[in-house]
Amino acid sequence: MNIIARLIYVFVGPVALTGAALLSGTARIWLFIAGGLATFLGFSLAELTLSQTAKQSILDTAVDFLHASGIKDVRANFMSLQRHGVLKMKYLSTAYRDFERNQNWRKGDGSCASTALEERVPVLGGHQGELVPRINVDFSMRIMTMKILDNEEIKSVLCVPVFHGDGHDAVGVITFDDILPLNQSQLASPDILRVAKDLGRTFLRAR
Repeated sequence: MNIIARLIYVFVGPVALTGAALLSGTARIWLFIAGGLATFLGFSLAELTLSQTAKQSILDTAVDFLHASGIKDVRANFMSLQRHGVLKMKYLSTAYRDFERNQNWRKGDGSCASTALEERVPVLGGHQGELVPRINVDFSMRIMTMKILDNEEIKSVLCVPVFHGDGHDAVGVITFDDILPLNQSQLASPDILRVAKDLGRTFLRAR
């Protein structure tokens, strides 16, 4: 649990409520209100911290699963849709360099992440000449040439839209990447695609 949440929830709120019980008049009312608010805030922060931990754990578990499936150098991140259509990394597995973490893709920029978000389908990306033919799965998807950053070593990506609530609104993207070309990577496996697609629909439900 986050230390700030622990202090507010376990210490500040109860102390204020105890103080309110010992006082009278206006001071009692204000301490009671402050104690109640502090307790609620601490509980909310604790819930948020647990939710974030669960989502990070899910992402790490997905990477472990892909490692076990033969994708030895896979990484994963979740980018949340921010104001003005910016996609910003919120959770990540490991091994991302500063220029990758600081890169903000945008909705409408033609990237694989943006395409997954806009079309609400999984997107496989690779370099020109290393793409794969249409994959036999029972859902819509896209295969396209990926946009790359300077000094970037990855050669293939799988981007899946992340949905909130009823599944109609895409609010972010989970991206898996590999240093192998797409036509050699297991990211293009039908089974991997199905698992990744389902992850996008359940990721935000983690508590």
